[in-house]
Parts: sequence; structure tokens; C-alpha cells
Amino acid sequence: MPPRITPVPLSDDVAQDLPTTPTDSLIPLASSEQTVRLVATPIGPGLGSLQGYHTSILLGDQEYSFNSLGIHIAYGRLDSHKKLSRYPQETQVTYLGTTRPYTDLLAVLSMHFPRNSYDFLRWNCNTFSSCCLQYLLGISLSSHYSQMEILGTSAERYLGVVQLFSRGSYVPNPAVDKFDIRKVVDCIQEAVKWECRFLLSLDNHKHQADCKSSLGAENGIR
Repeated sequence: MPPRITPVPLSDDVAQDLPTTPTDSLIPLASSEQTVRLVATPIGPGLGSLQGYHTSILLGDQEYSFNSLGIHIAYGRLDSHKKLSRYPQETQVTYLGTTRPYTDLLAVLSMHFPRNSYDFLRWNCNTFSSCCLQYLLGISLSSHYSQMEILGTSAERYLGVVQLFSRGSYVPNPAVDKFDIRKVVDCIQEAVKWECRFLLSLDNHKHQADCKSSLGAENGIR
């Protein structure tokens, strides 16, 4: 059973904990475990119990987000949320777990979220956050954060409702047609398997080195 997750409002303490400049410990390829937090800010008006959200991922002290320019990494700042009207009062930060070491999020996801591939309904920040969580923790983003897109995509497909209400400002991005979330998840899972094999090989080499060191010490005693 997964651990119980409790969202908490963004606090000054969280903001102060984030460094303002990159350091050697903030490179995308991390040799140590890192904390994974989901950052979510409500956007737009709600529709009954439905509410739209902008989400991003905090990996250690780095914010990973997705927009029309592709994947954006901010060091020590929640860049993708700062322009939202309901930030920071309604922004929530949720601790989700800890990664395995030697993760390389950017390398794995950059080909699936390139520049100009953003679509407000079909391939957006929440799609990206969900793929990040699949790679880092083997879980998906809760549907709580993407209910509006699910509803909007269905309505747009059959009725053109979104274009009607947005007065044509929403135009489906044809670049997204080639992306299939199931295939992306399959690629992510393959990457995770490869990394796990790599970690196992590291453990084996360490074990062999420890054995040789121990044997050398014993021979020295003799």
C-alpha cells in the first residue's frame, strides 16, 4: 500500500530552503538519492468539484516543468508558478518519496517533451509531471490534478466546446499527434530497467572490491 500523502501549503520555509544558484549537488545526473515533491497551483475558475492545476516537480532543489519551449529547469526557484495569480497563497507542495541514485530525468524525457510540443489539453504540464513521477518513483500523477483536461479533451473531441468557450484561442497542436502516453511510459520503464541493471553492476563491483580488500588485509596479517 502506498504511503499516505498529505499536501501542504507552500511556506516561506520551503522557499528559503531552495538555494538561489546552481551548485555541484544540483546537476541533473545525481549519484545520491533525492527527494521528490509535487508542486501544484490552481489555475482558472473551478467547475463544481473540478479544478484545473498547473503542476511541476521538485527533484531535490530543482524545479522541472514543461511549457511551449520544452522542459525548463529552475535552480532554487519555482519559476513556472510565479506568474500564476493564485501563487503562492494556494500553492501546495507534496512530498512523494525519494529517488534511486543515478537518475537522469532530462535525458530520459527530453525527446518526449521537446520545444513546440506543448498542447493545453493533450500534452501539458500535468502530462509531464506524471511522466516524471513514472520515471522517478514508478507512480502516476493523481487524476485529481488533471480532471479538467480529461473533461476538456472529451468535450473538444466530440463537441468543440473548448474552442467555443476560448473563442478560438485554443488550437490543437498537431505536433502532439505523434506522441502516445502509453508508448512514452513503456520507454520510461525500459530506461528504469537499464538504470537498475547499472546500479546492480555497481553494487557487484563494490562487493568484489570489498572482498579483494578483505583478502588483501588477511594476507597482510599472515
